[in-house]
Amino acid sequence: GYYTEIENGSLSVWIAVLYYMKRTIGLYPLVSYTMQSWTLCTLRYTFGSLAAQKETSLQELFHHIEEFLRFPSLAQNATTFVVWWLLLTPILTIVLSGNGKRLKDFWSWNTSPFLLTVHGINLPFAIVDHLLNPRQLVLHDLWNASALGVTYLWFYLSVLDRNKLPLYIILSPRSRAATLVYLGILGKYYLLYNGFNSTTPDALDYYHAS
Repeated sequence: GYYTEIENGSLSVWIAVLYYMKRTIGLYPLVSYTMQSWTLCTLRYTFGSLAAQKETSLQELFHHIEEFLRFPSLAQNATTFVVWWLLLTPILTIVLSGNGKRLKDFWSWNTSPFLLTVHGINLPFAIVDHLLNPRQLVLHDLWNASALGVTYLWFYLSVLDRNKLPLYIILSPRSRAATLVYLGILGKYYLLYNGFNSTTPDALDYYHAS
């Protein structure tokens, strides 16, 4: 149906983004929070499409994975969108405002199809997926997103930061504010959880009905 076509289209877009990224800059951005978020959204669409196929022994498993990824996809893509457009982009614009060429180059890069896809289209994709098959979020969803968020933080600190690949300076464990930053990230997930629930139509409580 229509929903399955959208899911298949999302996978096609992800493959196109991956191909473009590999051809232009390589695959290393896959270790970033941004690309991890985009991948979560794509995986949710993919497993939703698989779960909608003719009944198989794996259909229930696919549906469980799809639901597991619901709020992690929403939370991470919302975080990517908000941090990039409401925090980093204004800061960089101000910092570069004294150099016309560098500012122009930044906005040319920032509005390229690739950047707009992974920093802009990502959030509408995640929200549309949630609202096409809506349900109220439950604490299980918050736990799923928090667990994946902490897992990425562990990966960042133990692999990227240790190998001097500081993609996100704000996550540096050497900062005096590190603990507050980490707690703030978890708090932000809780705010997103309440925010999405306040705008989601009442629907089947998946975890209680399963």
